[in-house]
Amino acid sequence: MSQYYELYRTSTLGFALTDSLDELIQAGHITPQLAIRVLIQFDKSIAEALTNRVRARATIKGSLKTYRFCDDVWTFIIKNPSFKFENETITAEKVKIVAWTQAKHQENPNQTNFSLQKELYNENLAIKPLEFVAPNSQSSKHPKKIMAHFEFTMTKTIKTGSNGSNRNYRTFPRQIGEMTQQYGIQEFHLTFSQGKWNSEKWGYPPTNTAGIGAEIRSIINGNLELRKKNWQGLINTLSGIFCASLNQADINNVIEISKRNTSLNKSNLLQNDTVNSENTTESKEFYGYLPRENVCTENLTPFIKQLPCQSRGGLSSLLNPHRLLDSYYYSISISFTSECLNESCDTKKWIYKQSVTSVIKNTSSNTNININDIFGRQLKTPCSIATTSKVHFITESNDVDFDFKNPEIQKRLYNNSLKIYELDLLKSKADYLYIDDSFVNSIVTSPPVTIHRFVSGKPGVSSSIQIVLENKSAKPQSVTLTDSMPWYLHIYYHTLKIETTLESGLTKPKSPKKLVISPPISREKPSYMKIDLVLDPLSQTVVIYEFDKAFLKIGEHPPDANRGFNVGPATLSFSFWDSKDSELNGSSRNISTLPLVCQLNLIFDKNKSASDCKVRLYSELFLASLPTPDFSMPYNVITFTCTILALYFGRIFTLLSKGFVYDKAP
Repeated sequence: MSQYYELYRTSTLGFALTDSLDELIQAGHITPQLAIRVLIQFDKSIAEALTNRVRARATIKGSLKTYRFCDDVWTFIIKNPSFKFENETITAEKVKIVAWTQAKHQENPNQTNFSLQKELYNENLAIKPLEFVAPNSQSSKHPKKIMAHFEFTMTKTIKTGSNGSNRNYRTFPRQIGEMTQQYGIQEFHLTFSQGKWNSEKWGYPPTNTAGIGAEIRSIINGNLELRKKNWQGLINTLSGIFCASLNQADINNVIEISKRNTSLNKSNLLQNDTVNSENTTESKEFYGYLPRENVCTENLTPFIKQLPCQSRGGLSSLLNPHRLLDSYYYSISISFTSECLNESCDTKKWIYKQSVTSVIKNTSSNTNININDIFGRQLKTPCSIATTSKVHFITESNDVDFDFKNPEIQKRLYNNSLKIYELDLLKSKADYLYIDDSFVNSIVTSPPVTIHRFVSGKPGVSSSIQIVLENKSAKPQSVTLTDSMPWYLHIYYHTLKIETTLESGLTKPKSPKKLVISPPISREKPSYMKIDLVLDPLSQTVVIYEFDKAFLKIGEHPPDANRGFNVGPATLSFSFWDSKDSELNGSSRNISTLPLVCQLNLIFDKNKSASDCKVRLYSELFLASLPTPDFSMPYNVITFTCTILALYFGRIFTLLSKGFVYDKAP
């Protein structure tokens, strides 16, 4: 029995095989700097001897028996190899070595050329304390709740229209690539969330998807019929991949919005939109929300399997389902984006991002953060496929510096305000991550803009909704409010009223900059409303409208209908960074005041700019109690009828089938 042993990835291949292989490397057929993975298949007899030498730099020599090259993958069979380490040598009968490389392309300086089929994989982990307590009434504090945000990014460069050249996949998930090509998906985002992100205590969330339940949105090209068909195929495929009930978000339960050359990750949600233009071939955004979709390990398991190293190495080995599902807040997100790299758009770049966010309880009463205790697992081996693999510890300007036991952790400072401590797992040993800090003055910046939604009125058929938008900053803020209701909630848009209460206590009506309304169609599509507003400084704006509850057919009620119907949240999107304000002040805004999602974009991607900071907030869900029939009546009728039949059937059957015979006297 044999198995694979993965060598530790260095800047070069990390070993020499034979003279033949050295000649191949020198000839340029194999570029050591581009080798992304090396696997060695060996006998079980030497497995134990190699277990403790994962990070050792080995020299392997032996007679080359066969070798083969296919799709930038080299396969070598070596007889009688010897693994030479610093102080000892281990021998074996035969080894099989597989090396993944990137193709070496010669670029013409006179024309633009891209390295086709190039795939990269990056993984990052951001850790930030959120809440603190003082044990035993001491001045020092220890973190009570800790945020852990994992982000795994895979990119792939493809040539459109090529015959078969896009069928080779290395780190990019094949099922995602084939799905997006089959259904003409330009972009999609899928999120599963459990729990409510407490923005007042924790600040803004690390992602722009923090609603409860499942949320899916996608941009699809084509005409109306083709878009509907592709949307149905998309949700059915994602349901099968991630073991979810996304097929409930069919075409009758989603919003269809026209998109005019915009991207979901580069613009506010539902920006430049018109509702459901019929005979067009432009891009459309489909948006669906399933508030009752539960998150479980069945969703996380296929999520981990899509990662190149899965749970065997790298940061993904810390994804412990027991700790994640037992947290205060838990969310997994998947997003795909296709970007054109030239004007003709014949070369595209696919970006597939997987992220996990969790707010974990720190059970230790000491003033430290033990990473291994938080996740319940140890980080044994790095992911050798990754281009970058880093752990980031984030503190704000008033936090006390971390005291790391690992001297290889580097400190970075953004605008003298935001402290970032980085640990490169590909260059250092990270078996044990330990942070010690007194956290004397640690706080979390509260968000300046918040959203809440309430249901008021009597619990009968009619009710009203109040959406409260609060701006705590000393400058006006342009926002976009979107709200969608299912078709069985009839909205009275003529009752729409917007009022603003200023800091002085003065209440005045507010006029929107733009208002888009799409009324619902019974059993065909939900309602949709978008309002563009400018929130006054230090003000509270309330959006009020009334609605009625429709009567459903008995077959349209879900199980446990008396519980009510969950209605998805309203969303508030805005651009946090005001370029005009920066120009007037002559300086950029303090980066430490940016939302966490924007801070992470700057930390993970050096090409990002603070001006790209977009924030999306979610309101609370609400439970709509619709008029429900007496579901026990059919049961009562059936029970009563069966009881009567049982009582009379026995006697009638006896009278019809039996006769009375008098016994004769003996």
